Amino acid sequence: MNILNYLLKERILRAVKHTKNAKQKKVCFLELPEIIKTLLLTIKNKSYVPSAFSCFVVKDPKIREIFAPNYKDRIIHHLIVDRINPLIDKKFIFDCFSNRKTKGIHVAIKRLQKFMHKDNQYYLMADIKTFFPSIDKNILFNLLSKHIESIKEIYSEEKTSTLNLSKLIIFQDPINPLPNFTGNKKLLSLVPKEKSLFYIPKNKGLPIGSLTSQFFANIYLNELDQFIKHKLKIKYYVRYVDDFVILGKDTKTLINYKKKIEVFLEQKLKLSLHPKKTIIQHKSKGINFLGYIVKEKYLLVRKRTVKSFKKRIYFFNHLIDPKKFPIIDPPTNIKLSKLYFKKCLVPPVIPDLALLQKMLSIINSYYGIFNFANSYSLRKNLYEKRFCNLKKYFASSADKKYQKNYKKIKIRPALLKDGPPKIK
Repeated sequence: MNILNYLLKERILRAVKHTKNAKQKKVCFLELPEIIKTLLLTIKNKSYVPSAFSCFVVKDPKIREIFAPNYKDRIIHHLIVDRINPLIDKKFIFDCFSNRKTKGIHVAIKRLQKFMHKDNQYYLMADIKTFFPSIDKNILFNLLSKHIESIKEIYSEEKTSTLNLSKLIIFQDPINPLPNFTGNKKLLSLVPKEKSLFYIPKNKGLPIGSLTSQFFANIYLNELDQFIKHKLKIKYYVRYVDDFVILGKDTKTLINYKKKIEVFLEQKLKLSLHPKKTIIQHKSKGINFLGYIVKEKYLLVRKRTVKSFKKRIYFFNHLIDPKKFPIIDPPTNIKLSKLYFKKCLVPPVIPDLALLQKMLSIINSYYGIFNFANSYSLRKNLYEKRFCNLKKYFASSADKKYQKNYKKIKIRPALLKDGPPKIK
């Protein structure tokens, strides 16, 4: 085995390690040696072909299609991203916060707050209209090719292999072969046609649900970042995926920026700003960004996030007492919902520890969002007034200063010790 083959095998093994321990990986666990062997051979022979996607629809917070790649394709996605992302990432601007190590939503929010000083009284907030379905695959591949060709740290043969794999992933048609539909297929008809990969023109759009799509999105919008920072010389700019905010002294300046950005997007990237989500106003109104209402000195949680949490809490109460908590529209994008729709969870249930742990992980994921904001009253109100039957099973954490600080929810210790009755 030559050095390049050895390195390829090592990177495939690393990619396998980086794939999450989801159901797909567990199902394929015993087949992993054969999968790795096949991938190594097909990459070397240039005969690798991506498999069909699985497709389902989520409704919360907004309706959208999700295309989940086959497990072997997920390995290839990690192989590409793990190898070239660290080498290309340093070319990105500091204030791009999506899908990057040491970045993320909370860092972006803090950076935005830092920009909301007295010299910046107004802001322009915008996002790209139907971003992922509108990405032009030819433009994307040309941009990616330039980045990969400029990398000095990898061999030319490896560059060629990476480009070939990337091209297959980028130009893969998500609807041909027809994806395997999971979940409620009827929901597909509710997805607006302009946001559906089933209706977009050829060589347009990337599937939401692939690791590579997130990475390629940064490659694509890096062009916008560079234009804003180096052509327009805008200092106070923050972007997360296709949402971005620019701060400035007056509305006239921001309107001028908006016009130039619209021209650039149309001419260079074949994109446009969403007309209903492009806002210019005074910062005192608060900036509705990444799930929070961002003020200069404090943060509030967005109403849509609170509404989503209430819907889940109501659903959990419904599982325990369906008569008191009747439900028409249960949440669709959580694992418990899938069990519910498959009749594996038939109310009323007496939750066992496994079910409580699943509920708890969802509850505390929201409490993590709430804790980042100034939200003591919100957290208290949610627990005291919305948990209802769930209080029998869950308690609020406490510290020395407060009897209850409502920062985290936990399963009641007595239940952990003795365990609740099993679900029949």
